[in-house]
Amino acid sequence: MGVVFLSHFLHLAYAMEGVETMKQCPRCGKWKAEEEFNWRWKEKGVRQSVCRSCQVANRKDRYDAHAETEKARTAEIRLCEVVCSNCHMRRENERRSVGRFRRFWPKMPWEK
Repeated sequence: MGVVFLSHFLHLAYAMEGVETMKQCPRCGKWKAEEEFNWRWKEKGVRQSVCRSCQVANRKDRYDAHAETEKARTAEIRLCEVVCSNCHMRRENERRSVGRFRRFWPKMPWEK
């Protein structure tokens, strides 16, 4: 079994069965097997251009760079109260308009 480099013989790579296809990652510059790239559109047979290991490293670097922001946002989300869409709409209208819509909803469900 041979090896076909996708950048050079893209039209031949899919026509030949049983041939391991190789692809070059633009981040690390290494030639890797096509299976080391995630699917972009599986139905069309298109893979992503960046390999999995580079994507993992990129996500890790991004998290490390924004760790404090991510932790603060996660803590804020934990404090949120989950309500139905109608209650949320009423609460946000009240908060944003300072009572402008009070005539439509005189008593809020969370008010006693």
